[in-house]
Amino acid sequence: MLLKRVIVMMDASELSELAFFQDINRDVIDFLAKGSEVRQMDQGEILLHQHDRAIALYFLATGKVQFLIHVAGMDDLLVGTDSEFGALIGWSVFRAPYRHTVTVRCERECSFIRIPRTLLTELMAESPLIAYTLLRRVAIVLARRLEHNRDRLIASSGVEGRNMVEPAAAMRTRGSDPLVEFENLGSDQESTFRFLRHVTFFEAMSDHHLRSMLSLGRMIRVNPGTTLFQ
Repeated sequence: MLLKRVIVMMDASELSELAFFQDINRDVIDFLAKGSEVRQMDQGEILLHQHDRAIALYFLATGKVQFLIHVAGMDDLLVGTDSEFGALIGWSVFRAPYRHTVTVRCERECSFIRIPRTLLTELMAESPLIAYTLLRRVAIVLARRLEHNRDRLIASSGVEGRNMVEPAAAMRTRGSDPLVEFENLGSDQESTFRFLRHVTFFEAMSDHHLRSMLSLGRMIRVNPGTTLFQ
């Protein structure tokens, strides 16, 4: 079945209604609105694919979306949904290497406000204050989303949150050899390099700098119950 995708130009007033842009200067809103659009998509259509280049920021206007993560050897794992007006989607436009961390699928017919990354980059380069404001709001959104997902996982586990965290003192008493360290990666360095070369987090790093970083690292093995840091 051929999916329909309708794109319409947007008015600045639509952008100003989003909580994300509350109290932002009207000139900034007008600048972003001129290059933005409203995108309407059908149920089941994919808005973003995990690992694809992040070229635009989206805000949910209507409908409901699903967030999925690809797991090797399995069907895509559903990790969350959102139907809140103004829900931020595609935050990877603000962070190198600018690749999406999840797939976003329309659970029902949706419409999105789409802002190209090029506009955001130009705006943030011209105004450090606007850059700070937008990045701070992205951080707040992500922190709330993580907190929500944590609470959802605790609730679905059937275990009270206070019982899921073991006291640090009790954890430290477990095992006579809680941490074994190896001073360098040795023969594992090349295999570790090949592994990290395909990790999105290190995509923007050159081979030379990645190898230099590995030369400073060491492999550690930890037993269950070990506290890595407090």
